[in-house]
This record gives sequence, C-alpha cells and structure tokens, in this order.
Amino acid sequence: MAKVIENSSSSRTIRISSPLWRGVMVGIIAGVIWWVLMSSISQLTKSATIPGDVAIIITATIATAVMVGLRMTMPLVVSVGVAVSLWGMQGWIKDIFWVEQIAWVVLLYVLAYVALSWSTRFKRLIPALIAVIITVLLVRLSLAL
Repeated sequence: MAKVIENSSSSRTIRISSPLWRGVMVGIIAGVIWWVLMSSISQLTKSATIPGDVAIIITATIATAVMVGLRMTMPLVVSVGVAVSLWGMQGWIKDIFWVEQIAWVVLLYVLAYVALSWSTRFKRLIPALIAVIITVLLVRLSLAL
C-alpha cells in the first residue's frame, strides 16, 4: 500500500516573470516618493544636487522593499539599476513647472522599472546582470546625447 506524504511547509515561490503592472505600480510609487523627498530635502539645503542624490537612494531602498513584497525577481538588482540610470535627474527637471516635474519623474521611473524588471526575467543571475548592465548603459548613453 502506498503512503501519502504531506508537505507541511508552505513555501512561496518568486515568479520568474513579473507582470507589467507590477513594474508600472512600483514606478509610479517610486516616482512620487522621489519627487516628494527631493522637494522636501531641497528646502533644507542650498545644494543643487544633494537633494536628488539622497532622494534616489532612499527611493531605491523603499522600492526594493515594495518589490520584495510583490515577489518580483531580483529587486535589489532592479533598484540599483534604476538608481544608476536616473542618477542626476534633479538637474534634468529643475527648470520646469512642478506639475510637469512630477509627470516626467513618474514617467521616467515607470519606464525604468518596467525595462529593468523585464531585463531580469532570466532564471540565472549572470545573464540577468548582463542584461541590466546593458540596459543601464544604453539609458545613460542616450541621456548623454
């Protein structure tokens, strides 16, 4: 007679490919958080770049926690890639109206999180890191032009 063996531990698996809506949601949240933090920190300092740099680090930390909660693949790799891609964003948006600033920041964050979370769809770490590095390099090169 066969024995039935039950597994009492319930494990939660991480999805290999995160749906598009998760990247969009994280991008919207991160964009709004970055703008609020940058605006708040810029009230405390007279520096032109420090508020944006501090805000991007805090935003990446918060976004990593959100992505872990959403069980997205390689959240730390994605957050670091987005932070490197969008580093110095405060200089890009400083001369436009605040409503336009929020719109552009949210759009850039959504595009970055969707692109980089899509780049981490590989099951192995090395191909995912190579895809993220290539994506970040392409973004930084396109911004330099």
